[in-house]
Amino acid sequence: MEGDQLVGVLEERFAEYPEHLTLEHLAEILGVKRPTAYQWVRNGVIPAYKVGGAWIIYRDEVLEHLRQSRNIPAPPDPDTHTE
Repeated sequence: MEGDQLVGVLEERFAEYPEHLTLEHLAEILGVKRPTAYQWVRNGVIPAYKVGGAWIIYRDEVLEHLRQSRNIPAPPDPDTHTE
């Protein structure tokens, strides 16, 4: 699957969820169990904010974080010549 297609799939998947995600939503989106999602949020792997005893997770911030940290190499720049 090409990089742009994968981003489109991610956007479609995230669009099904509300702007503010619960840990359960996050776990569903990422395909992990709730304790793993909680650990990732707590350790800063996934962007979130702790206010009082509750986590605030913004859907669009998580989506952008995944876009930025993807491991799919960018296509080569046609103006760059390597010899």
